[in-house]
Amino acid sequence: MQPWRRKALWLALLASWLLGLLGVFPLLHLAVPARPRAGAPKGWPRWLDAELLQSFSQPVELPEDALQPPLAPRSGHCNWGACFDTSKCRGGGFKVFVYPAAEPVSETQRRILASVEGSRYHTFSPAEACLLLLLSLDAPAGECIPVPPQWNGGKNHLVLRLHSASCSQTIQLGQAMVAEASPIMDTFRPGFDVALPLLPEAHPLRGGAPGQLRQHSPHPRVALLALAEERGGWRMAGTNSSACLWDGRCEQDHGPEQTRPGAALPNATFCLIPGCRPDALRFLQTLQAGCIPVLLSPRWELPFSEVIDWTKAAIVTDERLPLQVLLAALQEMPPTRVLALRQQTQFLWDTYFSSVEKIIHTTLEIIQDRILGVSAHPSLLWNSPPGALLALPTFSTSPLDFPFYHLQQGSRPAGRFSALIWVGAPGQPPLKLIQAVAGSQHCAQILVLWSSEKPPPPRWPETAVPLIVMKGPRKCHQHRCHPQP
Repeated sequence: MQPWRRKALWLALLASWLLGLLGVFPLLHLAVPARPRAGAPKGWPRWLDAELLQSFSQPVELPEDALQPPLAPRSGHCNWGACFDTSKCRGGGFKVFVYPAAEPVSETQRRILASVEGSRYHTFSPAEACLLLLLSLDAPAGECIPVPPQWNGGKNHLVLRLHSASCSQTIQLGQAMVAEASPIMDTFRPGFDVALPLLPEAHPLRGGAPGQLRQHSPHPRVALLALAEERGGWRMAGTNSSACLWDGRCEQDHGPEQTRPGAALPNATFCLIPGCRPDALRFLQTLQAGCIPVLLSPRWELPFSEVIDWTKAAIVTDERLPLQVLLAALQEMPPTRVLALRQQTQFLWDTYFSSVEKIIHTTLEIIQDRILGVSAHPSLLWNSPPGALLALPTFSTSPLDFPFYHLQQGSRPAGRFSALIWVGAPGQPPLKLIQAVAGSQHCAQILVLWSSEKPPPPRWPETAVPLIVMKGPRKCHQHRCHPQP
């Protein structure tokens, strides 16, 4: 071979090698977790699962759960220490006053007002309130909500907004916090604002439908992945699906497996959700169905991200990642990890998202935790059953004082517990439950709060521990959360 041809061949190979590096390295950067900077806020997970890339992640780069202090805002001049006066919360505790909603009042506003007024936080006096709540749900486009008389520059105010801002935040909000549905990351202030879920119109006020997951381990014939579509439905994707872009710039096969808008969520293990804000409504659907959400470069803050560890229930990846690479990584995920993710979706849905009441109470509990500081609920209580809403700060926020967390911490209770069984619904008395609880070595006594319309049974089972039956108010489920004399 002539020297000039040999030289040209080497130059061509070198150019191809450089182009390959430039094209592949960005994708590798998206897949490999970046080393966190000292003091940097906890961000989105950089990869599908840490177990899939153990050779790239060092143990020190995957810290255990810990309660993070409020972080500095990304925009604006307000943070928790500068724009909230905690001294107003020391005398009478954490009390919330709600400004009357302007007419006409929507159904969503009625549900929010009812959930706050029926809670233990509510007060009718703005003078004794620690937090003043202002509803800003249905203001016409281009208009701003009127400033209330006790505005005081927005200090100790929370503006509740389920839609995008329609007026200047700098002038209108002042020192007020914002609880917004699926806020975009550029305007969200961590540790000060609160990210809410994007709710459907018919979201129930109380209770809510339970999680739909019936089988934690997927059947071999169940689809691996469901794709959210622009028309509101879902489409199944198998291992042989075509690798198209996620931003709608390529044609997709809307086959017969596509679901209609409003239909039941497909029985899939993973549900792919685009990162645009309107698609955030699909997020609650996947939690209820027990379908692990796979978010593609979300532009919005996940709900209650200040306290909920979403790495235990969701997967975040880059939208530029090829579909075949994503499918391969999901297929390789260990079954134990899949089981843990699906179980966590059901816990989060049932505990914090299944009703308007739970969403509002979670929002207020997050703000109360900021006031409590070191006495706030730790991450373990927020992210493990039965959840932080059932652990009253007036009793304790230490996991050692509850019987639910000793197994996770590898400890044993120092003393014994009193078991409270609330009976409200008509039906058979919980005699078997009483016998089972009485057989625990950690049970000191059993208290039965009888609030049912039916009279209690004349005879109760014999137990090795004291059994005390108390009559409680009927048709009032809130009393089960208050101490009894």
